[in-house]
Amino acid sequence: MRHSALALLLTFSLIGNAQIGKIKTYEKPTELGRVERYIDDLYALYTLSYRELDSNIKSYILTFTNEQTLYDKNKTLDTRALRFTATQEEFDYFYSFLEQGFKQVDNRSLEVGQDLVKTIKISSRYLYIYVDSKNGESASFRVSKRELAKLFGKE
Repeated sequence: MRHSALALLLTFSLIGNAQIGKIKTYEKPTELGRVERYIDDLYALYTLSYRELDSNIKSYILTFTNEQTLYDKNKTLDTRALRFTATQEEFDYFYSFLEQGFKQVDNRSLEVGQDLVKTIKISSRYLYIYVDSKNGESASFRVSKRELAKLFGKE
């Protein structure tokens, strides 16, 4: 009897301190754009999706294949994500910032979410986009003007 009471008491005390919450379900994000291509026989994928937070704010996630790992045979392919929330005006500003990178020679940067996004024009055709995280990690990918427009749903 004492053991039953002790077991019952422990069960209720553990339930009161449970760290697993209730299940939440989210609707599937809306994909805004997708770019797939092969770089020297290696597959690269970039997607931009969003989820509505309220009437004028969306949560965006830009996923991309980290090109810094594409050519290193000792590393596995690395997929990274840039997450941010933005109004439509802020989103358009971000797109404009990236688009202007094709016209400017100087390296530029913009804080997006928790990360720093830098653009470097490598040719008239491609723009390198570097994403520097607050934790010190860096990743990059490159896009053409057409691919950037397609990724952002502008094409």
